[in-house]
Amino acid sequence: MDNCIFEIKNPMNQILRVYDDRVEITQQGLRGAMVSGLAGVKTYYYASISTIQFKNCGWTNGFIEFTFAGGTDSRGGAWSGANNDNRFIFGKPTIKAAKALAVEMEKVNDFLQKKVKESHMPKETVIVQRTAADEIMQYKALLDAGAITQEEFEAKKKQLLNL
Repeated sequence: MDNCIFEIKNPMNQILRVYDDRVEITQQGLRGAMVSGLAGVKTYYYASISTIQFKNCGWTNGFIEFTFAGGTDSRGGAWSGANNDNRFIFGKPTIKAAKALAVEMEKVNDFLQKKVKESHMPKETVIVQRTAADEIMQYKALLDAGAITQEEFEAKKKQLLNL
């Protein structure tokens, strides 16, 4: 299976796992299910994520929240989205521990932002141009296989060579 690049567990028994092609939020235990009402794993592929909202931790908890085209964002401040199952809340009980976690979460956010941006960039298109010689060779193979006649081959060759 894929290797997990980042894994963060919060006090509400959620685990954020970041992979090369997706993000997963796993809800564990009774407390976690009571807090957000979600059991199991929710998977987000980068191409389906529209934006990522990020607030780092420090004196208060931080969060990463995933939004999607056509989705409805929570309104009313940082804590209004606490019950949003597209949000992962993180923090530590002491400021020293929170600052250490904040450094790691910056890396996670940078990685996620880069992956979402890459997934929305147009894919490179390769245009292969065939020469007249390439097409003549293809028609010669058809002639040798008996799929076309000598006359059909000669007519196509003249057409390709503009004779």
